[in-house]
Amino acid sequence: MTEQLEGAGRSRLRRGGVQPLTTEQGLALFEAAVAWGAPLAVPTRLDLTGLSRGGRPVPALLRGLAGGALARPTAAVAADAGGLAARLAALGPADREQEVLQVVRAAAAVVLGHARPGDIDPQRAFKDMGIDSLTALELRNRLAAETGLSLPATLIFDYPVPLELARYLVAEACGTDGVATVSAV
Repeated sequence: MTEQLEGAGRSRLRRGGVQPLTTEQGLALFEAAVAWGAPLAVPTRLDLTGLSRGGRPVPALLRGLAGGALARPTAAVAADAGGLAARLAALGPADREQEVLQVVRAAAAVVLGHARPGDIDPQRAFKDMGIDSLTALELRNRLAAETGLSLPATLIFDYPVPLELARYLVAEACGTDGVATVSAV
């Protein structure tokens, strides 16, 4: 499956905690899965520490594999929900936009494989930078985890430029009055 993938595809898998397999490894795992006879066996190499890299929670589907050491504590997840609003509450309106723009640029840099957030032009469309439907969802997921906001799957297509997206996220975190509100969790 991964033999034909180029650098960007392999990088996307690794960020998700999946390690590429050689053809021999894939066939051996496929044979083991068939011999096991269990429904929905998915032979793969997982990088369980990679799944929780950057403080992200291990996906619910994989938490049983990761064990308690890698699963993110519930209190830490709950604290994220007010994290962005709390950071923004201490800032003025212009600084709020810049703070969130840096979050957007950092997440986009990771998804697109750039070395620095500064490589992401805040006024250039994501599509022109190489974002496709898969990377758009990955970016949305990263931003949801970073901000604690519930974000639509169409986020990157609804707000196709980093600066527009940052403004939207500020409005979502701060509410319609432009003042950041911290919700008690």
